[in-house]
Amino acid sequence: LPRGITNLSLRNNKIKDISGLIMYKDLKYLDLSGNKIKTIPGTINSLGKLEFLDLSGNKLKEIPIEALCKLSGLKMLNLSGNKIPFEQIANLIRCLPNTNIQHDKYEMKKKAVTGLQGR
Repeated sequence: LPRGITNLSLRNNKIKDISGLIMYKDLKYLDLSGNKIKTIPGTINSLGKLEFLDLSGNKLKEIPIEALCKLSGLKMLNLSGNKIPFEQIANLIRCLPNTNIQHDKYEMKKKAVTGLQGR
């Protein structure tokens, strides 16, 4: 791929590792939806020109909040179709107030409460 590429769609390609994409610093539009991505590298913040990032339909259970918060130019971030705890989504919403963040309201299952409370 040419180094100066600004738009890239790699949707539905069974991709697991995206660490090689960090070298494409001019990317503004990146669609990685429908892959098998389990982790986002903390170096994602080096893609400082990103305006659109679609990570929907992957296998994410957590995200590098500090790195994503540095992508202040993001206009749209799609995280739906993953199992990211809502606490992490809430942190993203706080640090990226001008970003449209699409997500599921996934919450970690709470441990069952045993015994009677207050009876």
